[in-house]
Amino acid sequence: MATAVDYKIVRDPPRGGPLTLQYLIITTPGTYSLKVGPGRLYAILWGGGGGGGGSTSGAVNTGGGGGSGAVVFGYVDLTAETTVTVTVGAGGAGGGAGGGAGSAGSATTLSVAGTTVATAGGGGGGSAGRNGVPGAGGAGGTYSTASPFVLVYGANGNAGARGTGSYTGGSGGAGPNVDVAINDFVKGVILALTKTFSGGAGGAGGTGTATACTAGSPGSAPGGGGGGAGATPATTSCAGGSGAAGGAVLILEPR
Repeated sequence: MATAVDYKIVRDPPRGGPLTLQYLIITTPGTYSLKVGPGRLYAILWGGGGGGGGSTSGAVNTGGGGGSGAVVFGYVDLTAETTVTVTVGAGGAGGGAGGGAGSAGSATTLSVAGTTVATAGGGGGGSAGRNGVPGAGGAGGTYSTASPFVLVYGANGNAGARGTGSYTGGSGGAGPNVDVAINDFVKGVILALTKTFSGGAGGAGGTGTATACTAGSPGSAPGGGGGGAGATPATTSCAGGSGAAGGAVLILEPR
């Protein structure tokens, strides 16, 4: 069931200015339903980050880092108050000790009046290290859009780094940043917003010694991939870090 969100917007700004545009940030996984418009609705979407891979015993059997979620930035014009639904994707679970692969993150989507107009895919999970081969990093998320959403900027998330060298797991991919610069003249007032919305950092890879290893660190929201597990030549193994939840930013330029 969708969660109702009270998104208070400036529908008829007073004359004078400039007036800073309001925005809403959501980084908790779930589905949210909003009444928005009329106006131009800008949206930034990050998919959930992938989980890091676990390790098996062996000095170079480190886990690969999870890929970050994709990012999509665009807008849709709303001619009247419209129901907008945002689903924020969850991060993927880290792979378990003993050679578990990380899980992929979930997609974050934007729907307008029941039609999905943009999707930011989740990052792929990192693979586990085994047989003397470090685990590969998970692929970054992919994106897709559909009319009437106009793609202004979109990119795959960064792939998680491969487990490198002895003992150290691969770091998770970082969620991309998005720079927003909006400056418009509406109803006798300047509406402006200049801001960088930052993606989440990837989790650090775990480390190891000759006798012990540590788990990969979780990624940071929005969209950071989890770190891969460290490894050890001993008989123990460690788990990968979890990927972070995705996120969404909504900015309304009223009309």
